[in-house]
Parts: sequence; structure tokens; C-alpha cells
Amino acid sequence: MSPDILIFQSGKLGDMVLTTPLFFNLKIIFPDSKITVICSRYSSEILRYNKNVDNILIIDKSLSGYMKVFKKLRQLKFDYFIDVNPDRSKTSKIFLGRVRAETSLGYSNDIINFDVNLSNYKNGFHYTELSTASLRFFAPDFTPNLTPKLYFPTSGSTMLKPNVHLNMSAGKKERNWGLGNYEKLLTHILGEYNLNIYINCLELKIVKELKLKLNSKRLHFHKASIEELAYYIKSSDLAISPDTLAIHIASAYNTPVIGLYNNVEWNYKRFSPLSTKDFHPYQKSKK
Repeated sequence: MSPDILIFQSGKLGDMVLTTPLFFNLKIIFPDSKITVICSRYSSEILRYNKNVDNILIIDKSLSGYMKVFKKLRQLKFDYFIDVNPDRSKTSKIFLGRVRAETSLGYSNDIINFDVNLSNYKNGFHYTELSTASLRFFAPDFTPNLTPKLYFPTSGSTMLKPNVHLNMSAGKKERNWGLGNYEKLLTHILGEYNLNIYINCLELKIVKELKLKLNSKRLHFHKASIEELAYYIKSSDLAISPDTLAIHIASAYNTPVIGLYNNVEWNYKRFSPLSTKDFHPYQKSKK
């Protein structure tokens, strides 16, 4: 059997990393299948070198961007349409109405009904378990590997050893650990351990302030692209990051990770690190 499969992933970068197990497990079940993924331009960077994805339809989030994708979808027909989004979404409803597929699979709710409700096939609460629920529909006795897989080109590391990679870019404001906390953490590491610290930070103001206050040759600042961030984390002895993309990249490379999470239980259950060595202190709720 060689089905044409369309997968809709409208989430963020980290969600796409945690969806990669679906692609390679589908290729195990259906070796001759053709997999097309609909995603944002940013998320497509995660898939650029992914050998399990045959085609990518990029959504530019504008009216013209959506119309361009809809036009392409009118010309295509699929055996299966899989929407991996577990949450209520009007965007999912719109795309379900535009896709020509024999069978649709997704998480049905009060505004959308799929042919196959994946709520009946999920086997856990972690995002990897939710995004791969369709595998239990296709092959009930199949045991999937849920470790994310990234296929960025490899190159020799130029990072000084031993080292730790600190990602300070949190995405959402509520996930930001705070400059004061990072300053204390870096002061402790510099004082107690002979480690080189590579810091990914997108805000120039914060970089200047930390350089001025800490003034250490063991601090190496950079502003990384997705591919560069993957390189740094893969080459690190330890990664430290708020709950964001970097945590899931560390899971893909099994880099030991310290995850900085807000004290929200459901969020931790869904997006907890998958590295075999990890430590994840909760941040106290702000009052």
C-alpha cells in the first residue's frame, strides 16, 4: 500500500519538532507512502532536510498566503488527511473543508468532526503521543519510537569543551525566566564550574548588560538561526532553556537538559523534555 498522506501542523516550531516521530513511523508502516506537510514558513525550516517528508505546502499567514495554499489543494487529492492539532481550532475547520481526502483523522470537538476521532486512539498526554495517535489507527499493534528526529547537516564542533548552552529566548513573555535570574545562574556557573557558556539571546540590550556585569571570556554570545541552534545544542554537554523549541531540539539529540518551566501542570505534561538525562525545576508562580 502506498497512500498519499497530507499532514496539517499549524503549531509552533517546537510542535513541529515533536511531530517528527509521526513522519518516520508512517514511513515504517507505509514505506512507499508519499507524505505532504502543511505548515508555516518558520516550521518548514525544521523539515528542510527531513528525508521522511516528500512535499511541503507553506502557509504564509495572510489572506493571499492562505488563498495560494487553497488553490494548490484544489489540484491535489489524498488518501488520508491527518490534523495533529489536539486543541479546538477554527483554522483546522477551514482546512478540513478545503482538503480533498478519502479519510480525515483529527481531534473532533464542538466545531469540527473528522472521519476518525483521534481522541479514541491517543495513548498519553505528551505532545508526541498526541501527534502520533493516528499510528494506532493504521497499525494497532505497532510500537512507535517517539523520539524526535532532526536531519540538519552535521559538521565538526568548534565549541570549547566542556560547555553548557543557555537559551535565553523564551518566545512568550510568561516563559521568560527574567534577567536577574539568568545573571544569578551565570554567576554561579562561572564561580563553581570550569565551563564555557554559549548563550543564545535575541535581545542586544540584554547581551550588552550581561557582558558588562559578568565580564568573562568563558561567555560566548550568539544569535542563532534554527539550524545554528540545533548545532549548538547537539554539540553541548548540557542545555538550559525555558519551555520552548530548544528543549525539544535537546530531546532529538538526547542532550542532557535543564528545563525552566512555569508552574502549569498540564503544560509540563504535554511538553516535558524527552532526553534521558534531564532536570526541570518549576518557576514559582508570580503573585
